[in-house]
Amino acid sequence: MAGAPPETGSLPLKTAAISDDERDFPAIREMHTASSLGSPEEVASWRGRQLPSETPAPPGRLFPLELDTPDGAPDDSIERVITRRGSTRRFAREPISFPQLSTAIDRATRGVPADFLEESNASLNDLYLIVNAVDGLPPGAYVYRRHERSLEMLAEGDFRVEAGHLGLGQALP
Repeated sequence: MAGAPPETGSLPLKTAAISDDERDFPAIREMHTASSLGSPEEVASWRGRQLPSETPAPPGRLFPLELDTPDGAPDDSIERVITRRGSTRRFAREPISFPQLSTAIDRATRGVPADFLEESNASLNDLYLIVNAVDGLPPGAYVYRRHERSLEMLAEGDFRVEAGHLGLGQALP
C-alpha cells in the first residue's frame, strides 16, 4: 500500500503571455477564485458531496429497452467495422429494429466511475432522440430514462425537418 503523499508547496511559476494584446476579465478571475479548493480539507469536503441523481416520474408513454440477443449482434472486429464504415455518411436507407436501437443505447450510456456521482453508472447528461425509422417504435421525440431503462415518448410524429435544423442544416440527421 502506498504511503502518504509528500508535502508540496505552491508553485509560483511565471507564465509567458500568449497574446500581445492581453485582456483581463475580472468576472472570470472571481469565478476561478470562488471555485478553487485551497486545502486538503476543502477537497475532502467537496469529494464527500454527491450530485443528486433523482429524476421525476415519467409522464409520457414508456418503451422499455429490448436488447438484441448475442447471436443477433454482429461479431466483426473493430478493424473490420472501421474499414467497412469508412465514412459516417454511408448509412443504409432502411429501418433498424427496436432491439438494435436498444442495444446501441444500452452500450452508449453505460456510466463511468467518478467520485462525485452517487451511482457508479450515473451519467452527467441526458439522452434525447428523434426517431424516424425504427421498426417497433413509433416515430417521435424521446428521452432515455436511465433508471427505468426505457425510452419515454415526448411527442409522437415525424421530426425530420427539426432534426435537420438541429444538425445545422445537414442532411445526415
